[in-house]
Amino acid sequence: MPTRMPSRSQTGFTLVELVLVIVLLGILSAIILPNLTRSGVDGRNFFDRALNSIRYAQKLAIAQRRDVYVCIGANSLAVGFATGCAAPASDPGGGAINVSETAVLMTPLEFKFDAQGGVLAQHNIVVSVPDTGDSYTLRVERNTGYVHVP
Repeated sequence: MPTRMPSRSQTGFTLVELVLVIVLLGILSAIILPNLTRSGVDGRNFFDRALNSIRYAQKLAIAQRRDVYVCIGANSLAVGFATGCAAPASDPGGGAINVSETAVLMTPLEFKFDAQGGVLAQHNIVVSVPDTGDSYTLRVERNTGYVHVP
């Protein structure tokens, strides 16, 4: 018995469908690809690590009932037990808490959490990514030391 060939209307895609798919892929790639640049991803990653390091510094101050310093450089952040972070604090894995990334810029700043986890003044820390124009802000609240994204 001979096999039956499908009719012409049942094979492939029409030209309109192919053009529509190509246009949609072009629009999606124009929107998504700029957000996936390496420096943009590195900048957001740095911001998340910096936020968690500052939160950990506050918890460390409360747990050990001592002053804990946060030292912010142009593109780095460190946590320690002395002015200038001279005596580095350790993370739970045993390594020094030192976060750095060349793709970001910040205003240098040093502050400390007291034994109750508070700070003397409110601090707004802005992490800028010059390559993408992105910036991320975190805030450390006066007195309570609450660290959050405003």
